[in-house]
Amino acid sequence: MSNYAGNEYTECKKWISEQLNDGYTWEDVRCLCAASGKEEEEFIRLREDELIIPDNMDFDEWCDFVDYVKSGYSRITEMYGLSDGSENGNLPVPIETFSPWIKYKNYLLGRTDGKVKIDDHSVTQIENNCHWILNHLSRDTRATGPRKGLVMGSVQSGKTANMIGLTTMTAYYDWNFVIILSGTIDNLRKQTRDRFLNDLSSSGGMIAWHVLDKTGNTTYMMDIQTGERYITDDLKLNRYQEGKSSNS
Repeated sequence: MSNYAGNEYTECKKWISEQLNDGYTWEDVRCLCAASGKEEEEFIRLREDELIIPDNMDFDEWCDFVDYVKSGYSRITEMYGLSDGSENGNLPVPIETFSPWIKYKNYLLGRTDGKVKIDDHSVTQIENNCHWILNHLSRDTRATGPRKGLVMGSVQSGKTANMIGLTTMTAYYDWNFVIILSGTIDNLRKQTRDRFLNDLSSSGGMIAWHVLDKTGNTTYMMDIQTGERYITDDLKLNRYQEGKSSNS
């Protein structure tokens, strides 16, 4: 099976999700939701006119691509790209090569150092899930109260990768603080902390990542790389500027 984790397939996957959300079946999608006998014509239109299907895909490959997407589909990805009415409910998946998410995605797929950490199918699931969560966050919860969710999974099931993926997507849209509550067992807490630092730093990009850890003194935290101390007054929230990267 071909590798369908590339950025060029993003619009294609989103199109499939939109058709399913509109009530079409998987069989309809395999037929490009077109009238009988018009499937190839619709394929060409979506590729040449709408620029949804990438140039490197031909008509005979379409069904294989749909089967690939279907094999990793879940209830959460059926909601891919839907707005919940919040101000940022239509934020797209970052696709710019400099964006933190694309840098992290390439790192997971081994495009940065030649070492594949997660297969392309799983990376696509991470992308879909992180995008869904991104569009269900609120920038101002003073009136509504905090929004809560729950992620469950077995050991080595990809929970931390999803957390890091969401961090990179939110950083692209100017969230510049992510608080990680990683348990009461100090060794496991430090393991998660170091995983974040390693994966974010290794993926590169234009973000200056700072991982702050607790200390024995409750009045400040410390940058684990530089040893610099930060008190609460040192930490400033960014104003939202769509499409602009920031320090995190």
